[in-house]
Amino acid sequence: MVLLPKNTIQGWIPYLCLLPVAVLPLDAYLRSSSPEYWLMVGGSLLLFFPLYFSVFWLDRQFTWLPLLGILGLGMLTTIVPIMCVYFAYVASLVGLVLNRRMATLSLVGIVAVIGLESWVFGLDIGLWAPTIIMVIVFGGFCLHTTETLRANSQLRIKQEEIQRLATIAERERIARDLHDVLGHTLSLTILKSKLAKKLIKTTETDAVKELEDIESISREALQQVRATIQGYRTVGLTGEVENAKRALEAAGIAFDLQIDDFTLNPRIESALTMLLRESITNVIRHADAKHCDVKLSRINKRLLFSVSDDGNGAVRKEGSGICGMRERVNELGGQLSIDDRRGVQINISLPA
Repeated sequence: MVLLPKNTIQGWIPYLCLLPVAVLPLDAYLRSSSPEYWLMVGGSLLLFFPLYFSVFWLDRQFTWLPLLGILGLGMLTTIVPIMCVYFAYVASLVGLVLNRRMATLSLVGIVAVIGLESWVFGLDIGLWAPTIIMVIVFGGFCLHTTETLRANSQLRIKQEEIQRLATIAERERIARDLHDVLGHTLSLTILKSKLAKKLIKTTETDAVKELEDIESISREALQQVRATIQGYRTVGLTGEVENAKRALEAAGIAFDLQIDDFTLNPRIESALTMLLRESITNVIRHADAKHCDVKLSRINKRLLFSVSDDGNGAVRKEGSGICGMRERVNELGGQLSIDDRRGVQINISLPA
């Protein structure tokens, strides 16, 4: 039989709290008490244990029922000094299961009940004063312990959520990087393969050259994938500009590259390299363009990067490539906009 729910935030503390109740039968034994006294002790314990454990099982809106039961048990047995332990238990339980505000109000109520009962029945100060002190000490200790456990539990949940989100973000980053790396290279490989297939029927020498290019590109793609996995994702902006030239030439697209010469932060350069790669890939795959312009300049403290083409146009739905670019730009605190009224122009502004 399971006495406490497995998900109770207090762990083993409720079991430890049961140790003081052993004082009742021990006191009866040491006093060599009468059968009537033993009957009162045994009967109170039979009532106490179900009430005690039910506090942890009931929903919050019904918790007050067993708490009132234990409080009533303490009031009924007040005539025996040792029985004031039940008041300590109800004070401990409100500290364990209720929130700070409700627990504090409940402790004040318990002290008021003890004071009122002492006044009505004229109980000696030696009985009610230690009981009130015990209620405040036990209740305050349990309330503090529970609040600490709740804070630690919330912190642990937040840490687990942060780890989960970090894992998701890293997976998305890897997926985005692999898409950027392989999308560009495989597009170029396809173009080269189509060209080689056409040339092999006419000019064998040119076909062999194209096949050699395909082999070179494939080897480069393999190196890029390995570099991406190892965390060295890019070949640098200069190297990517050369790749862009090769890709556009292979696709038969005239181009104009205006890349200003200035030093870039490594993180910004890595991002711009991927953005250039994805932009050129989109032009080759989707634009059906004849001409492409690429511009990168620095004005004040902003980097302005744009890729435009004279292709067929409208961006009806942003695919994984554009979404990946937008995510990358947002991570760097930049803005990305698309103008598809005449061809497609991607404009990106980044902090330098």
